[in-house]
Amino acid sequence: MKKIVVFIFLLIFSFSAFAIDVGNQQKIYPIDSPVYEALVQLYISAGIALPSTTGPYSANELALMLSRLDRNSLKEPAKVVYDYVNDTLSAKPKVVRFGLDTTIEGYVHTNTEDFTQPDDWIYSTNDRKPFLDIILETSPKNNFYGYTSFPIMSTYAEDGDNTNGKLITDKYGSTTFMSNIFLIHPTTSGGPGFGLLDLGFPYRAFGAFGGDGWSVQVGREQLSWGPGKSGNFVIGDHLHYHNVGRFTTYTKNFKYTLLTSFFPHPSEYYDKETKYGYGGYVNLKAKQTDVSSGLNMFLGHRLEWRFLKDKVNLVLTETIMYQSEDNTFDLRVLSPATVFHNYYIRSNANSILSLEVDVTPIKYLNIYAQVVVDEFV
Repeated sequence: MKKIVVFIFLLIFSFSAFAIDVGNQQKIYPIDSPVYEALVQLYISAGIALPSTTGPYSANELALMLSRLDRNSLKEPAKVVYDYVNDTLSAKPKVVRFGLDTTIEGYVHTNTEDFTQPDDWIYSTNDRKPFLDIILETSPKNNFYGYTSFPIMSTYAEDGDNTNGKLITDKYGSTTFMSNIFLIHPTTSGGPGFGLLDLGFPYRAFGAFGGDGWSVQVGREQLSWGPGKSGNFVIGDHLHYHNVGRFTTYTKNFKYTLLTSFFPHPSEYYDKETKYGYGGYVNLKAKQTDVSSGLNMFLGHRLEWRFLKDKVNLVLTETIMYQSEDNTFDLRVLSPATVFHNYYIRSNANSILSLEVDVTPIKYLNIYAQVVVDEFV
C-alpha cells in the first residue's frame, strides 16, 4: 500500500512540475506578442524546432509550448526569459479591464520629393503606433475571453490617385516632420487634423472560447502563417486585420487549424473592364447607401507535426479563395478535411498548397524553408 501511495504522489508531483497555472486559458495573444517572441528565442537556444508558426495563440497553447522546455537545463539568461513567460501566462485576469495606452512618435525626413509613399518606409503603416489606444478586455470565465481595441490614429491615406497608383497623403515624407499626433497636422487640403481620424476601427475585436487543447476565435484579428520575417507565402502580417473565424486544436506534437476570412467582392471597389496604363484598375467610389453584393472568402486548413525529438517542424497548408458575384455559395468548400484543388471550380475559386519545414540542428541555429504550388493541373 505504501508503494502505491508513493507512486501516486510521485506521479502527481511530476505532473505538477510541468503544469502551468494559466490565468485565462483562452486569452488570445497577438502575432507580435513579446511572450511568443520569447518562446521562439527559448526554443532556438534550447536546440529545438520553432513553436507553432500559426498565429495568433491562446494562453493554453502558449503554456503547452512552454511545457516543452526544461527550465533546469537552461542557462541563467534563458531562465529569466522562461520566468517572464511563465509569470505572464499565470497572471490572474480581472473580469473586466479597461486600458488606455498612449504612444508619441515623430518622423523626420529630409527628402520630401522622392520618398512620399508608405512602401518607401521601413517603419511604415503597420509599425506605427496609435496616439491613443482604448482597450476593453473581458474574462468572464476561465474558458471565455473578449477583447476590443479602439485606436485613435491617423487614417492610412486621405485619398487615392489611381491614375498613377499613388496615395494622396502627407504622412510618409512629403513634409519634413510628421508625428502620430495627427490632430496637430493639417490635411493635404489644409483642413483641420481631425479630418485624418481613422474611422475604420476596431482592428482587434473578437470573442474566444475553448478548453484544454482547442480554441475558437471569431472577430477581427491580425494573422500570420509561417516563420518569415519579411512575409509569408500564404498569410503574411501586412494586413491590419482579417474578419476571421478560426478553430484550432493541438497536442504536444500535432496542431490543426481551420480558418475563414471574408473580404469585399472585387466588383465593389474597381471596374474590372477598365485599366490604366500601369496596370491598375479604375476605382469605384462606393457609398454607404450602395447595396453590398458578391462573396469573397479565404478558407484554409493547416496541419503541423513535430518529430525527431522536437528537432523538426513540418507544416502542410492548403487554402482556397472562393468568390461569387451573385452571392451563391457552394457548401462543399466548408469541409475541414477535403482537398480544395480537387473540386475543379476554377471559375469560382483558386487554391494554393504550401509546405514548410524548419529545423534546429544545433543550439542557436534554426533553418526554415517555404514552398508553394499555385493551381497545379
